[in-house]
Amino acid sequence: MTTTLVTSPFVALAPGDDGYLVYQLQTDTLHRLNPAASLLVELCDGRDLDTVLQQVASLVDSGSVEACRAWMDFAVEARLLVPPGTPDAPAPSL
Repeated sequence: MTTTLVTSPFVALAPGDDGYLVYQLQTDTLHRLNPAASLLVELCDGRDLDTVLQQVASLVDSGSVEACRAWMDFAVEARLLVPPGTPDAPAPSL
């Protein structure tokens, strides 16, 4: 996984009562993020991935840190999170 991640420029975030709603422009897909995933999106502002996970570790148990890492892997695969400066490219079909 890329060490540094940011929210894709093709993603629109909207706060909800229990996390974020994320609309992905490239795939015309709406995602509903729980509070943990919403926090991860907020923390992926160019910070180092290990730093993000260390910050989350202070809030959750060790098993949840691994779940956060797994979700971030999913978010990269789905192109919700991308490396800074990622060129405009079509999203993979899911």
